[in-house]
Amino acid sequence: MMRRLVRALFHRLRLKDWKTTITDMYISAFKDCVISNDKSFSEGLKFHFASVYLDELDGAGGLRPDQVTEFLKPYAELLADGKISNYLFDSIIQEIFLSILHQYAEDKVAKDRAHELATESASDQGIKFDYAEISQLLLEVGKKPGIKSARRKRLYAVSKKFKAAENGEIPFVMVTKAQTRLRTDLPKSEIVSAVSRLMNEVAKDKLMNKKAKLALKKKAPLRNASQSAKVLKSSKKTGKIDKKKIGKKMRQRSGVIRKKRKQQKL
Repeated sequence: MMRRLVRALFHRLRLKDWKTTITDMYISAFKDCVISNDKSFSEGLKFHFASVYLDELDGAGGLRPDQVTEFLKPYAELLADGKISNYLFDSIIQEIFLSILHQYAEDKVAKDRAHELATESASDQGIKFDYAEISQLLLEVGKKPGIKSARRKRLYAVSKKFKAAENGEIPFVMVTKAQTRLRTDLPKSEIVSAVSRLMNEVAKDKLMNKKAKLALKKKAPLRNASQSAKVLKSSKKTGKIDKKKIGKKMRQRSGVIRKKRKQQKL
């Protein structure tokens, strides 16, 4: 629904030949609702609008690079508003400005691989961007005093990427297979140093294991001594009990003998 609405709006502007008075009126309306910090319009709606904005602008066509920049300015100005959430800030950066750079990078890589420039007919298709002007636009927004430090850094970083695009460079780091391949031509000194470190670590481990074994051996005799002491104590206790029993039995036997002797006398 949102896409169809935006498509119809831009198609109408195209039919009006993108007249400045009419275009400004539409942009002003956008700034009052879907490109604003107005909380009465949900961030989901604003995100959805931003996600189709460039596609439908590109689909309408017929714009000069400077006119395209005018359509980007409302979003750049909104980035300077400290009241918008991080979600909306990131959405604008991603869906509007980084989308432009990603498309540029894809087109450049495709051209480099084919070893040919785009044809005249292909260059007329879609909208074109003034990368230098967009870079300056984001740089000016980042310089405003109310911008948070983290957002300022982000704006400067994106501005630099547009500057790279202006100079014909790819704004994103492209890592090749050759760069990720493991090095096999290490100097001999590095190999010797690595082996030496490994041997030292192994020696340390062996020494620690040896110390641990010695500590266990020292603890073992102490345990045995304590156990033997316990045995002696228990045996002493049992010895005392046996003597008492023996003494009692002997007294009982002597008593019996005395009784027998008395009976014999009688």
